[in-house]
Amino acid sequence: MGVAYVQAGAFNGTAVAMPAAQTAGNINIIAVATFNSSSTPANVGDFKGNTYTLLGNYVPNTSFGGVWLYGCFSIAAAGAGVNTLNAITVATGTVTSSFFEFSNVNNTQDGSTQTGSGSGTAMTHANLTTTANTNDLLLSVGVNGGGSSITNTTGNGYTVVWNQTSMQAAFAYQIITNSTGPFNGGLTSNGSGQWVVMGMAFKGGTAPVQPSVSGLVSVTATTAAGTAVVQSGLTGNVSISGSVTPVFSPINVTATSGLISISGTVNPTFSSGGGVTATTVNKPWYLPFIN
Repeated sequence: MGVAYVQAGAFNGTAVAMPAAQTAGNINIIAVATFNSSSTPANVGDFKGNTYTLLGNYVPNTSFGGVWLYGCFSIAAAGAGVNTLNAITVATGTVTSSFFEFSNVNNTQDGSTQTGSGSGTAMTHANLTTTANTNDLLLSVGVNGGGSSITNTTGNGYTVVWNQTSMQAAFAYQIITNSTGPFNGGLTSNGSGQWVVMGMAFKGGTAPVQPSVSGLVSVTATTAAGTAVVQSGLTGNVSISGSVTPVFSPINVTATSGLISISGTVNPTFSSGGGVTATTVNKPWYLPFIN
């Protein structure tokens, strides 16, 4: 399973809120554009208290402004409409921002940050992002000071998910699944004002693998109350559930085959060898042999 776009924050009149529920472990990206300011954005964060780090910024002209990208690569779960972007501020000038959720992205940048700026010409982003990974998330954020008639449009396979027409800022993404760079940037415009644009790429993560096991197994687990539970010599199909963190290890792989199926909210760890093919999964479960 590769990188996937989940949702973009929606402006509700007073704040920017994620309209759908958020999944724990996904990534949030915050895009910020500043105008008539070189000030660093302040109060970058959200209602759930996720911790954001600066991924990149580009401010070539302090009298105009710049663009900023922040990310939290393992967000907390939140219900629909619950998580709201903080009111981001700058010491001088004005600022606009929004945020976006993606799944299966890790915090490793692929290639270098690409930037572009100009004045009196249409926004272009011809700088190339050379990537080594075949499964990437490409990001592009730009701001154009050409006036209210400016519109930012996509290019080179990108999708625009934020277009702040009143302040002329935009954010676009592209998911690469089977090729490496170089790639052009994702934003252009039909205006001729002063503009700034920046692009980055991040590697896709590796999706969890469903575990399977054959032969005799040993199960060690600890209940929520702290009582150790050990089951060994199990054969056939085994279902697990409860508030425990079990550790599975094969003890005698024979011709007898069995399957451990897991569902629920626990973190079982499977050791390598003996027919065990997965490392870690996160699921809810049922364990009839734990009292």
